[in-house]
Amino acid sequence: MASGFDVLLVDRPGHGGSAPPRTAHPIDEAADLLPRHLAPIMAPRVSRDLVVIGHSIGGAVALTLAAEARLAIRSVAVSGIGRTPSDAAWAWLATQAKLKGSNLEPPSEFFFGPEGSYDWRGPIALRKVVETWRPDELQDVRIDWPTRFDAVAGKIDIPVAFHLAEYERIWRAGTQDVADAAARFTRASYVKSGVLPDGGHLYEIHKRGAELVALQLNFLKTSCQS
Repeated sequence: MASGFDVLLVDRPGHGGSAPPRTAHPIDEAADLLPRHLAPIMAPRVSRDLVVIGHSIGGAVALTLAAEARLAIRSVAVSGIGRTPSDAAWAWLATQAKLKGSNLEPPSEFFFGPEGSYDWRGPIALRKVVETWRPDELQDVRIDWPTRFDAVAGKIDIPVAFHLAEYERIWRAGTQDVADAAARFTRASYVKSGVLPDGGHLYEIHKRGAELVALQLNFLKTSCQS
């Protein structure tokens, strides 16, 4: 691509052409699978620089992969994955528990900022995502991930970019919340964090989504040059 990176898009277990997960912890399972697939791809390359980008559940996978340090990752950039679920998310989870999880789809407002911050393509993209949601992944990221965040973050010793959107509804995403979460990367050589303006959880499909992509690419490029 124009920024100088070759890009490999990875389907998580149970998505796209990937086989379904075999355990009750698909985030850890995905992070465990990636090294054996990426190592032979990276081996013949002149440049061995490897950077990882992840959003939402993919962000949890990216951070877990970086924490395990089984690959020589130069830096990691994540968005849409937090440390503590929001009050609205906890309330929805409590309702789901009473209904025994009969409805996997959170309210659409959990994913978007104010009207006008995204266009007509946003709801279409969300519907495509909903079609492939898996109960095991949702359980893992909503219930188990918050208990693992600090331990995962504390193992990462490479540069980290950590961002949540201004109108994030799934995770606590105030300025102090983001700062508190970023502070858990105690071993990271550098942490760039902040709140992304004028967008919700699916920030990449909001009108300012390109700014996040540019921010992350610049961060990753700089980390490879240091």
